[in-house]
Amino acid sequence: MPYPGSEDDDVDDYVDDVVDDDPDDDLHDDVDEELNITDKKKPRYWEVDVINAAGQISRRRLTVADVLEESPNGTRIMTRWNDVPQPVGQSAKLLANYLGQLARQFKDFPIMVERWDAAILKKKKTEFYNSKVKSKFVVDDDGDHKKYVMSSLGKKWKDGKSRLFNKHYKWELTLEENLKNRPSFIHPDHWAVFVNFRRKAEQVAIAQKNARNRKKQKTPHTLGTDSLAIRKDELELRYGREYSRGDMYVVSHKDAKGKFVNEYASQKAELLQVEMQNT
Repeated sequence: MPYPGSEDDDVDDYVDDVVDDDPDDDLHDDVDEELNITDKKKPRYWEVDVINAAGQISRRRLTVADVLEESPNGTRIMTRWNDVPQPVGQSAKLLANYLGQLARQFKDFPIMVERWDAAILKKKKTEFYNSKVKSKFVVDDDGDHKKYVMSSLGKKWKDGKSRLFNKHYKWELTLEENLKNRPSFIHPDHWAVFVNFRRKAEQVAIAQKNARNRKKQKTPHTLGTDSLAIRKDELELRYGREYSRGDMYVVSHKDAKGKFVNEYASQKAELLQVEMQNT
């Protein structure tokens, strides 16, 4: 039987970009494209502003691979944040994909660790933020930016674990066969600990519950790999006006032809517009 879902790590909801708290809404919380770390796709570039140690600002086209390299002359990527705060603009997309790449390598945060809030990761998180985020991006020392980044990273780490398990673990095979079927970049001992944890009855129950919850979702969003925060920022810059909660629900639930993804989304949009008019 196929494995029905993922473990329920209690990752902070700080990065949630959803328009409302309706469980039927399935909006991305960030802009990570979730590429497999072994993908051979053509590298994607983002145009961002960078600042060097002398305070000189310039525009560059960077890939995730560029960011992974040593920053020349103390150069860092400038970031822009909305008032939530959430990162917006091209630098937000680059940051999200960079974090996703590192999270799915499981080098800084091993796959065998059960939970993102495990005490063993506390020191590693601080070291990671200082050496691999602050050294690359212009972010705060220990405030809202760090909280967002580490929460987003935790979600990517958790989702990456689930994807690897679902891809490499086959329930019709024996435990020994599944242990041999590990991803090539994961240490055998780490994979063994991880697999045995995921096979526990309580973890299977959590995964089944998550799968049932996903089936209840009625309104898929149409944002692609953009976050709601980024799309809202782009629209406001383009049209010179604020976009309300109701406006963004409409934007995120219409297809390319301007039609709602389904009748439920249409009705929900009407209710939101009425609610906004009455407040």
